[in-house]
Order: sequence, then structure tokens, then C-alpha cells
Amino acid sequence: MLRYFLTLAGKNLWRHKRRTILTFLAVAVGLYFFIILDSLLQGLDRQSIENLINLETSHLRVHAPGYWEEREELPLNRLLPDAEETLARIQEVPGVQAAAPRLFFMAQINNGVDELP
Repeated sequence: MLRYFLTLAGKNLWRHKRRTILTFLAVAVGLYFFIILDSLLQGLDRQSIENLINLETSHLRVHAPGYWEEREELPLNRLLPDAEETLARIQEVPGVQAAAPRLFFMAQINNGVDELP
């Protein structure tokens, strides 16, 4: 039964060559654009994650106790008491390539007329 349908499909393809070629080209062009766009989107996704890690959050964050509850205000009174010691201990861990302290704080820039956060 399967052989019958394959023979019938083959005859139909060869009988309507122009329609077969147009259908093949339409599927090929659609697949080409799908692969291009999928590759582009995957690259953008990967790059955005790498930028977030490299420029914003890094792979690991260490906070002082109580900081996380007040993180929206970016409190300066919740800094690590022994930041240098903590940094030295992190750098001693095998596989750590680099470690650096970061301090995020809020500020206002004002020129007397305009004010920016």
C-alpha cells in the first residue's frame, strides 16, 4: 500500500514540474530565512546574557547581611564590614579569574535648572 502511494506521489511530482519546483523553492526560501533569523535571535540572546554578566551582575554577588531587604534604596550603611578579606578569600578559590568590589549608590545631578538621577 505504501509503495502504491509513493509511486503515485512520484508520478504527480514529475507530471507537474513547474508546481513542484515552485513549491520546493518556496520551502527552501522559508527554511533559509528561518535559519538566518533563528541564528540571529540566538546570538542576540547569548550576547545580552554575556553583557548582563560582564557589565552588570557578574557571576557572583556578595552582600552584607540585611542588604537584600533594602536593596531598592541602595543603602550605603549596609556595606561588607570586611570587604578586603572577603575579596581575598574569593580570589583564592580555584577557577576564579578576577574579582573586584563594586559599589552602587544613588545620586542627583543638578545644574540649578535641570535635575537628573
